[in-house]
Amino acid sequence: MFGKNALEISTSYRTFSAMHDAGNGLISSLELLKQSVGPKEQQMAHRLIHGVQRGSSLHGAMARNGFPPLETSLMKLAEQTGFMAETSKLLADYYFERYETERSIKWALLKPGLLLIISQFTFYLPSFVNGSISGYDYILRTLGLIGAAVGVLWWSFELLRRSSREPRLARKIHKLFQSVPVARDLMKTSAYERFFTAIWLSYRAGADLESMMKAAEDAANDDQLRAASVFIRRKGTAQGLAESFARTGIFRDRHLAAIRIGEQTGALEHTLEEVCKELRQEVRVKIARINEWLPKIIYGFACALIVFRILTSTTGPSAIP
Repeated sequence: MFGKNALEISTSYRTFSAMHDAGNGLISSLELLKQSVGPKEQQMAHRLIHGVQRGSSLHGAMARNGFPPLETSLMKLAEQTGFMAETSKLLADYYFERYETERSIKWALLKPGLLLIISQFTFYLPSFVNGSISGYDYILRTLGLIGAAVGVLWWSFELLRRSSREPRLARKIHKLFQSVPVARDLMKTSAYERFFTAIWLSYRAGADLESMMKAAEDAANDDQLRAASVFIRRKGTAQGLAESFARTGIFRDRHLAAIRIGEQTGALEHTLEEVCKELRQEVRVKIARINEWLPKIIYGFACALIVFRILTSTTGPSAIP
């Protein structure tokens, strides 16, 4: 609900759920939350409280104040079904999982980022050794490269943090990394995990097929999945969720089979949760794989760069008598 990152948002929703369970009213719960957050979040809480006091629904006030569509959709369902505390717990769990995934990605970026920063010391080293530049110039140029590398790393972390609450930014990041071969498979799996998580959360909140697919469309950062959501919403079949998914032709056979069994046995909620867990684990395995290979690529690049700089500094015009 309120927070600068996924962990703070998760804590906020969990606190809101606990206060609702304790019998606090909507406005008093928001007022208590307002006291425990930072100045920017307090302004957001004030706008929500003001909207509710003027007769707006909570989800309506959230939508007008720029909350992500997935949150507003689930809160709308919560207000319709009366499961406000339960839905808030679901959103708390959802954002905690987002936090865990973000932390894994940050650790995967941190080691290669540090190696990249350290490698900047070698870029101008041959020129300094052969006397082409002074020690002062070497330090100045190296610090400039290090500053640029640190800036890129900080910018990456900041975009990752903001993408938790900004679906459009999440889609842009997804498209950007889709163009990078080493990250393409990871981003595809991550998109499916977000898609199925939105469906699972919506199903637990009591949504019908159309509401589930609208929530999935809002959460999806992959164009193919968004198109599938629209297709299912418009032409969904009464034969069940698995059959609706199968008609799109983009989902894995084992997931379709698991969902079909879940529908037949009355354990669809558990089945959707297991699909989410499987995809989440797959995302983490792929992050670990990238974390394993990316430093090796950077080592190789740094060594090649050193060799190139040495060769050009000894065979270039400055080396000719």
